Amino acid sequence: MRCPPTRSASCTAVVSNTRWENVRVEQTDNLIDLQEDSPPSWRTAKNIATIREAYFTNISSDVKKVVSLRGRNATINISGVHFTNFTVQGNPVTSRTDPDASWNINSYVSNITFATAPTSEPPTPTTTPTSEPPARPAPAPSATR
Repeated sequence: MRCPPTRSASCTAVVSNTRWENVRVEQTDNLIDLQEDSPPSWRTAKNIATIREAYFTNISSDVKKVVSLRGRNATINISGVHFTNFTVQGNPVTSRTDPDASWNINSYVSNITFATAPTSEPPTPTTTPTSEPPARPAPAPSATR
Protein backbone atom coordinates (compact mmCIF):
# COMPACT_ATOMS: atom_id res chain seq x y z
CA MET A 1 0.00 0.00 0.00
CA ARG A 2 1.02 3.56 -0.61
CA CYS A 3 0.08 5.62 2.42
CA PRO A 4 0.49 9.32 3.04
CA PRO A 5 2.37 10.42 6.17
CA THR A 6 -0.77 11.60 7.99
CA ARG A 7 -3.25 9.18 9.52
CA SER A 8 -6.25 11.21 8.39
CA ALA A 9 -5.60 10.62 4.70
CA SER A 10 -6.51 7.44 2.81
CA CYS A 11 -4.18 4.73 1.60
CA THR A 12 -4.20 3.45 -1.97
CA ALA A 13 -3.87 -0.31 -2.40
CA VAL A 14 -2.48 -1.95 -5.53
CA VAL A 15 -4.29 -5.08 -6.63
CA SER A 16 -2.02 -6.86 -9.09
CA ASN A 17 -1.69 -10.09 -11.04
CA THR A 18 -5.18 -11.37 -10.32
CA ARG A 19 -6.36 -14.32 -12.37
CA TRP A 20 -9.74 -15.73 -13.28
CA GLU A 21 -9.29 -19.02 -15.14
CA ASN A 22 -11.63 -21.67 -16.57
CA VAL A 23 -14.89 -19.94 -15.66
CA ARG A 24 -18.25 -20.68 -17.25
CA VAL A 25 -21.04 -18.17 -16.62
CA GLU A 26 -24.61 -19.37 -17.07
CA GLN A 27 -26.52 -16.42 -15.56
CA THR A 28 -25.42 -13.06 -14.12
CA ASP A 29 -26.29 -9.38 -13.94
CA ASN A 30 -22.72 -8.21 -14.80
CA LEU A 31 -20.33 -10.44 -16.68
CA ILE A 32 -17.12 -8.73 -15.50
CA ASP A 33 -17.12 -5.84 -13.07
CA LEU A 34 -13.91 -3.92 -12.28
CA GLN A 35 -15.23 -0.53 -11.21
CA GLU A 36 -13.10 1.82 -9.18
CA ASP A 37 -15.46 4.76 -9.67
CA SER A 38 -18.38 3.23 -7.79
CA PRO A 39 -18.07 1.16 -4.59
CA PRO A 40 -20.25 -1.90 -4.20
CA SER A 41 -23.50 -1.44 -2.28
CA TRP A 42 -22.44 -3.91 0.43
CA ARG A 43 -19.64 -1.76 1.87
CA THR A 44 -19.02 1.87 2.71
CA ALA A 45 -15.27 2.06 2.05
CA LYS A 46 -14.17 4.11 -0.93
CA ASN A 47 -12.68 2.39 -3.96
CA ILE A 48 -9.16 3.73 -3.88
CA ALA A 49 -7.23 0.74 -5.24
CA THR A 50 -5.39 0.64 -8.52
CA ILE A 51 -5.70 -2.55 -10.54
CA ARG A 52 -2.67 -3.83 -12.42
CA GLU A 53 -2.54 -6.88 -14.69
CA ALA A 54 -5.88 -8.69 -14.37
CA TYR A 55 -6.03 -11.91 -16.39
CA PHE A 56 -9.23 -13.55 -17.68
CA THR A 57 -8.39 -16.92 -19.29
CA ASN A 58 -10.83 -19.46 -20.72
CA ILE A 59 -13.93 -17.49 -19.77
CA SER A 60 -17.18 -18.48 -21.48
CA SER A 61 -20.56 -16.90 -20.92
CA ASP A 62 -23.96 -18.19 -21.99
CA VAL A 63 -25.39 -14.66 -21.60
CA LYS A 64 -24.44 -11.35 -23.16
CA LYS A 65 -24.10 -9.03 -20.15
CA VAL A 66 -21.98 -5.95 -19.56
CA VAL A 67 -18.22 -6.06 -19.10
CA SER A 68 -17.55 -3.01 -16.93
CA LEU A 69 -13.98 -1.70 -16.66
CA ARG A 70 -13.91 1.70 -14.97
CA GLY A 71 -11.07 3.49 -13.23
CA ARG A 72 -11.80 6.33 -10.83
CA ASN A 73 -9.33 8.96 -12.07
CA ALA A 74 -5.83 9.30 -13.54
CA THR A 75 -4.28 8.06 -10.28
CA ILE A 76 -6.81 5.41 -9.21
CA ASN A 77 -7.02 3.53 -12.47
CA ILE A 78 -6.86 0.15 -14.17
CA SER A 79 -3.92 -0.88 -16.32
CA GLY A 80 -3.55 -4.26 -17.98
CA VAL A 81 -6.71 -6.30 -18.47
CA HIS A 82 -5.89 -9.40 -20.50
CA PHE A 83 -8.46 -11.70 -22.10
CA THR A 84 -7.45 -15.09 -23.53
CA ASN A 85 -10.10 -17.41 -24.97
CA PHE A 86 -12.99 -15.18 -23.92
CA THR A 87 -16.32 -16.18 -25.49
CA VAL A 88 -19.87 -14.89 -25.17
CA GLN A 89 -22.70 -17.12 -26.42
CA GLY A 90 -20.11 -19.25 -28.22
CA ASN A 91 -18.55 -16.32 -30.10
CA PRO A 92 -14.91 -15.37 -29.50
CA VAL A 93 -14.45 -11.83 -28.20
CA THR A 94 -11.39 -10.31 -29.87
CA SER A 95 -11.49 -6.57 -29.14
CA ARG A 96 -12.91 -3.97 -26.78
CA THR A 97 -15.38 -2.95 -29.48
CA ASP A 98 -16.43 -6.50 -30.37
CA PRO A 99 -20.25 -6.54 -30.71
CA ASP A 100 -20.42 -10.07 -29.26
CA ALA A 101 -19.91 -8.51 -25.80
CA SER A 102 -21.48 -5.49 -24.12
CA TRP A 103 -18.87 -2.95 -22.93
CA ASN A 104 -18.70 -0.15 -20.37
CA ILE A 105 -15.11 1.18 -20.34
CA ASN A 106 -14.00 4.65 -19.30
CA SER A 107 -10.85 6.63 -20.10
CA TYR A 108 -9.06 5.54 -16.90
CA VAL A 109 -8.52 2.01 -18.22
CA SER A 110 -5.50 1.17 -20.39
CA ASN A 111 -3.68 -1.77 -21.94
CA ILE A 112 -6.61 -4.08 -22.69
CA THR A 113 -5.45 -7.09 -24.70
CA PHE A 114 -7.15 -10.03 -26.40
CA ALA A 115 -5.72 -13.35 -27.52
CA THR A 116 -6.87 -16.77 -28.55
CA ALA A 117 -4.84 -19.81 -27.66
CA PRO A 118 -5.15 -23.38 -28.83
CA THR A 119 -7.67 -25.26 -26.71
CA SER A 120 -6.58 -28.76 -27.75
CA GLU A 121 -3.59 -30.63 -26.43
CA PRO A 122 -0.48 -30.53 -28.61
CA PRO A 123 0.19 -33.73 -30.55
CA THR A 124 2.08 -36.44 -28.71
CA PRO A 125 5.59 -36.89 -30.10
CA THR A 126 6.27 -40.25 -31.66
CA THR A 127 9.56 -42.09 -31.76
CA THR A 128 10.96 -43.56 -34.91
CA PRO A 129 12.09 -47.18 -34.51
CA THR A 130 15.72 -47.83 -35.36
CA SER A 131 17.13 -50.95 -36.97
CA GLU A 132 19.93 -51.22 -34.43
CA PRO A 133 19.40 -52.61 -30.94
CA PRO A 134 19.98 -50.16 -28.10
CA ALA A 135 23.55 -49.96 -26.83
CA ARG A 136 24.29 -51.76 -23.57
CA PRO A 137 25.75 -49.71 -20.77
CA ALA A 138 29.38 -50.40 -19.91
CA PRO A 139 29.86 -52.53 -16.78
CA ALA A 140 30.68 -50.64 -13.61
CA PRO A 141 34.30 -50.97 -12.44
CA SER A 142 34.69 -53.47 -9.63
CA ALA A 143 36.05 -52.42 -6.30
CA THR A 144 39.41 -53.90 -5.27
CA ARG A 145 40.94 -54.16 -1.84
